[in-house]
Amino acid sequence: MENPKYSDLYTVILRTLKDGRIHSKKELKQAVIEEFKLDLEAQQALLASGNQTILDSRVGWATTYLKKALVISSPNRGRFQITQRGTDLLAKFDEINEMVLLSFPEFKTFKHSRPSKGKGLEIGVAIEDTSPQEILEQAYREYNQALKEELLAELYRMDPYRFERLVLELLVKMGYGIPGPTGNWQKASNDEGIDGIISGDPLGFESIYIQAKRYQERNKVGRKELQSFVGALAGHGAKKGLFITTSSYTKGAIEFAEKNLNAKIVLVDGSSLAQFMIDHDLGVSTENTFYLKKLDSDFFED
Repeated sequence: MENPKYSDLYTVILRTLKDGRIHSKKELKQAVIEEFKLDLEAQQALLASGNQTILDSRVGWATTYLKKALVISSPNRGRFQITQRGTDLLAKFDEINEMVLLSFPEFKTFKHSRPSKGKGLEIGVAIEDTSPQEILEQAYREYNQALKEELLAELYRMDPYRFERLVLELLVKMGYGIPGPTGNWQKASNDEGIDGIISGDPLGFESIYIQAKRYQERNKVGRKELQSFVGALAGHGAKKGLFITTSSYTKGAIEFAEKNLNAKIVLVDGSSLAQFMIDHDLGVSTENTFYLKKLDSDFFED
């Protein structure tokens, strides 16, 4: 028996979570096995890469999409709970599919958002109307976005002091600081608005002053926090400041940073932070490498 598509698992997962309790991924997987009467061969069938079962992959993607639609939440890693929106959805529909989830703006934005370059697959565009390369690129963007969300979920739960260390690790990986395990990081003491100082170049000619805020998603960094940061920079005679947060910035905070003439202020929000972590292999590991090759026409020229 073949494994069901991940979108076929939405209803089973929501019904399993209907009791309101927190369930593990293992419990959801077992519910899928029982619902679709999957034999051992189907349960053990592997992806083409050979490093994960098809069933685990599809249960994982189903829970990811349900979280994006805000019909379930994940209080802890690998554990899930239905939300009020999910309960209301079950009461309204006998079957939950992709079109039902697309009625929620959060899921619609995630599933069909357009990057700054290239084009996402539009709603209602048949898969046969798109090239294989477009499909691959869309799948990559979707996978990358899901990974960023997973990273942010971990950062939200991280101890504030561990978060500061993570920022240091990232900056060292990005080439800042003097070579060494700490990158010549100096922990600021009794200085409100400054968490640490790191060399901006390998020789230590200049310093970057850093503030790292592990805020929850809805707790945006406002103008007041930026003003305190700039004041702290002025107290040190600093010209470069880096403000990093797991959340985002208010419009007033962004405008204040852009118009400040006393120091260069760089703002990094949660989405950018997660992408930097992916780009510099911090907190992530490479699962697969795919090479997309094309014909070398020069090779065949006379």
